[in-house]
Amino acid sequence: MEKKVVEVKDWGLNPRQKKFCKLYASDEEFFGNGVQSYIESYKPKKIGNWYLTARSNASQLLTNTNVLGHINELLELQGLNDAFVDKQLEFLITQHADFKSKLGAVHEYNQLKRRVEAGGNKTLVLVVTGQSAKRYGQSGSS
Repeated sequence: MEKKVVEVKDWGLNPRQKKFCKLYASDEEFFGNGVQSYIESYKPKKIGNWYLTARSNASQLLTNTNVLGHINELLELQGLNDAFVDKQLEFLITQHADFKSKLGAVHEYNQLKRRVEAGGNKTLVLVVTGQSAKRYGQSGSS
């Protein structure tokens, strides 16, 4: 089986910024936690208001276009992309289990990818056709 070679864009980040991105986009304990990713990457001295400073610095990193670009690229390489999230959302919409936490994660992803405006209200319209329409008691024609 041939391995697929994926070219990663050079975002012009220093080694600490790259480590921050990798930790932030990983599926381990740091996933989505900017402060903890910052602390692990930069190892700040724990004096004074060090935690507040780490929180502020993590926030600054997460507004850096190159850092966000690299994080998005890492997420896409892991398979976390628009198509995957859309499939998950469709699954959640069509099942009747508790999905509050998953829907919250989809919302966060959409904000991260700027697919929705912060504070805005958007409605997802699911067009049902063919066999799916029959499941929902609708006719298959438009």
